[in-house]
Amino acid sequence: MRIDIIRFSVMALVFAYAGGAMAAVSRTTELESWSYSGGAGVNTNHPGYTGTGFIDGFINNNTAVVSFNWYADYSGSYEIRLRYSAGNGTSSNTAFYLDGNLIKNLTCNGTGNWNTWADEVETVNVNAGNHSITYKAAFSSSQNINLDHVVETFKYSTTTEVETWSGSCSGGAKANNNHSGYTGTGFIDGFVNNNTATLNFNAYVQYTGTYQVTLRYSAGNGTSNNTGFYVDYSKIKNLTCNGTGNWNTWANEVETVYLGAGNHAFKYHAEASSQQCINLDNVTLTLISD
Repeated sequence: MRIDIIRFSVMALVFAYAGGAMAAVSRTTELESWSYSGGAGVNTNHPGYTGTGFIDGFINNNTAVVSFNWYADYSGSYEIRLRYSAGNGTSSNTAFYLDGNLIKNLTCNGTGNWNTWADEVETVNVNAGNHSITYKAAFSSSQNINLDHVVETFKYSTTTEVETWSGSCSGGAKANNNHSGYTGTGFIDGFVNNNTATLNFNAYVQYTGTYQVTLRYSAGNGTSNNTGFYVDYSKIKNLTCNGTGNWNTWANEVETVYLGAGNHAFKYHAEASSQQCINLDNVTLTLISD
């Protein structure tokens, strides 16, 4: 399951990204199932490999090659993790190519023997679509490697914070900072005894799926149910925001919506005049299923 989070300060809705935890989508390629030449071949004479064997023949050889094709589902950064064995010591004679272009000669630390395996990791940026990866003996050496499999992993941030002034307040809603505990540079108030206060902002989601929309709020006058929640100009519901005891304490109110990839409009609106109102701090969108 992929999890992606986008967080918005409702005080300031200029895109400023703050990296957080990472999520990943991975695919494993068993190299013995792909194309090899120049003396490279499939073997099974050392244990610990995955699949049905591994690629050897790179020892004292400057022509050994193994290549495979892979499809990148998304544009972005990928981790290319080669599982190898280097029983004769650290090896630097295996060249790594992406789409026919030499990236570098790999440094594969020695594994002590041919029955022990390790990982060598490179990071590449590619567009979505078909790509090729090639490992080639760059020069003849006895400090060579055997090649087991490759894991291609797409990585993306799960905590993208967005601070933007594109969010708009109207109907008496306004920015303030007269209570503590908020995030960013302040929060939105003006919803008390008001049936016109409105906060609008737009959000872009990269993936289609089900999102949790988490509003961080304060309800110092008690439980509030007069704030309407809208997505793409359609009302979802009036929110029930439990009282927080005072205006310096904050809590979360969570709704679940299905969004297509692209831009979406969000609105919080005072539906009725009430002292049991809320102040609004930030909103987090979390992709929970696709």
